[in-house]
Amino acid sequence: MALTTVQSGMGGIGAVTPGTSGNVLTSNGTAWTSSAPTLPAGTVKQVVSVTSTSQATYTRATYMTPWSLTITPSSTSSRIIVQLNMSVSANTASVIGIIVYRDATALQQGTGGSVTNATWIPAMNIAGGDLIQATWFLVDSPATTSPVTYSFMCAIKANTKYVNRRGADVSFVGSSMDMLTEIAG
Repeated sequence: MALTTVQSGMGGIGAVTPGTSGNVLTSNGTAWTSSAPTLPAGTVKQVVSVTSTSQATYTRATYMTPWSLTITPSSTSSRIIVQLNMSVSANTASVIGIIVYRDATALQQGTGGSVTNATWIPAMNIAGGDLIQATWFLVDSPATTSPVTYSFMCAIKANTKYVNRRGADVSFVGSSMDMLTEIAG
């Protein structure tokens, strides 16, 4: 389908065929071009998220479900903001650590820990009567346009960790959310 234009002052009529859907039609004064719009750095390009109210129990280092999300960056210069908001508790005084992975690579992991090297420690000395809402985020640069999966591993020592419920009982329950946001680079 051709777009017909009347050129002011020229008396002529020209035709231009648009290229790809969603492109922007611009003129330099003598010719029309169709091009993809350019988003400025810092623009949100896509968001992927999951929210869970399911109660979960972890007794060893294990990947936590359903907090595993996949995103396909639209550009190698994109950055991904990884956010995790969790309701957590434990059965006895515990330290809860979370290791964040992009595919098989641990991100921003500490070093030299005698128990674990976590990416994030949402709670220390948390006990059965406590239920805390902890929020954490990081900015990652995966430098790819292939799908990348972000997952979270619970790291605890000898105690039980609870997600979305209090350790002592279920008189208080909560929800947790994981969100990936692609930002134009």
